[in-house]
Amino acid sequence: MTMHDLEIYFLLIGVIILVSFIANKVKIALPILLMITGLLIGFCSTEALVSVSPEMVFLIFLPPLLFEAAFNVSWHEFKAFRKPIFFLAIGLVIFTALCVALTVHLLIPDFSLLTGLLLGAIVAPPDAVAATSVTKNLPVPKRVTTILEGESLVNDASSLILYQFALLAITSGKLSWVSLPLNFIVMSGGGLLLGLCASFLFIYLLKKLDEATIVTIISLLLPMIIYVLAEKLHISGVLAVVSCGLHLSWHASEITSFQMRFRMKEFWEVLIFVLNGIIFILLGLQLPELTKQFDSQQLWHLIGYGFIISLVVIIARIVWVYPVSYINVSIHNKYNEEKIVLGPNFNKHLFVIAWSGMRGMVSLAIAMALPLTLLDGTILPMRNEIILLAFVVISITLILHGLSLPLVIKKLKLAPENEELAELERKLRQQIFIESIEYLDNELINYYPSAIIDDIKQKIVDELNYHVDDEPISKDYIEQRLRAVDNLITFQHKLLRNLHRSYKYGSTDIIRKIENDMDVHSLLIHSKLNGSVQNSH
Repeated sequence: MTMHDLEIYFLLIGVIILVSFIANKVKIALPILLMITGLLIGFCSTEALVSVSPEMVFLIFLPPLLFEAAFNVSWHEFKAFRKPIFFLAIGLVIFTALCVALTVHLLIPDFSLLTGLLLGAIVAPPDAVAATSVTKNLPVPKRVTTILEGESLVNDASSLILYQFALLAITSGKLSWVSLPLNFIVMSGGGLLLGLCASFLFIYLLKKLDEATIVTIISLLLPMIIYVLAEKLHISGVLAVVSCGLHLSWHASEITSFQMRFRMKEFWEVLIFVLNGIIFILLGLQLPELTKQFDSQQLWHLIGYGFIISLVVIIARIVWVYPVSYINVSIHNKYNEEKIVLGPNFNKHLFVIAWSGMRGMVSLAIAMALPLTLLDGTILPMRNEIILLAFVVISITLILHGLSLPLVIKKLKLAPENEELAELERKLRQQIFIESIEYLDNELINYYPSAIIDDIKQKIVDELNYHVDDEPISKDYIEQRLRAVDNLITFQHKLLRNLHRSYKYGSTDIIRKIENDMDVHSLLIHSKLNGSVQNSH
């Protein structure tokens, strides 16, 4: 990377901040505006502002984005909706790729079925970054966002395996349908195993380290190292990163201190904002360079084909989602005592899932990673056409779904389960409150004066927010009270983890909200404790 490239990236970050401000004002999803901005900048420039290599996307962008998304997905909810997630992430990817392969073979001269399958594998998976970015601030029910986020985390792996199968068949001239399921099992299983091993190693390191800055840096390097190692071992780097993120998410509260959680949360929020912004603006910047490889007639023909393929991709998703969902419910009710009762909003939820097939930078990176030649040295057929068609599909699905999804949700009158979540949070806080009082009466009373215990109990009668006021009482009394509250919050953290693992309170969002409240008060108490100690000296 040259100094010129660095200057361009710094300028792009400035553009991202400006566009983000505009997006908040006009209420349009940031990825959409960033891509359009990239297109406008690209067409206004006479040459490519910055080159994007597939290696850069797969190493610098993909691992941290997948890791962060997996870390923030609830394992409870992922497990609860694993069937629809895997039906979409594996079944729909294969179905879409086959539909695209057949369409392209019949529609475009010189496109073989295998070449069409290669294109299908590239454009089949919705993008993890696009899905989470577009639906993030929309009033979508949690079960819908969980399915969409879970699907977009896993489908990259299935599409990459299908892509590698089609590419190997084209470049080598050998086709083996028997090896496809075997390769899928080996690559997927190997990726999952590597991710879990890396997670256990990271947990071991965390128990030895107490420096928040070092742990934060390791958390950034971890997904990149995992991905590179997985690729060297010829297993799924995507599943390795995702499985590591999910496993660490499950253990995060017990292996990290509140200082680590605060430091990592702030760092990752800034990092993901920058990476998301750059990746979508780079997406828009690529089109002008791609169009230079075709004359005007070829270009318009390919764009027209791209619109048709986009329509096929959209329809394939709708056709798959509805029947497979009803079949899944029917099979579940047939073989399980606990029946799934379809509510009045079931079809609305299905339509949101069916209409959320945004493609993104991963698809374009896969396309751009296509080799130039076959094994015998001849040029890979239709390479440039595949890249341009992939870009058209990405652009149409991202802009169409991204702009229309808020309108669709508004028209369907969907809303998140605010009342249910509020009631769940009330019950969880109440249980923590009751058991905290018992802990004060049965445990801490043995170590602290009763006046301090009574004082703390009075402060948590209304809520579990401990705002420690400077009162005209002795410093020793204040310090003891702070330490008692600190011990209580430590107990509450442990209690919250146990309640979460009991599956009694399934919403990870509520768990994390309460945990964040506890972290805030831990930070406040430790700050006052440190101040008290310094003043005493």
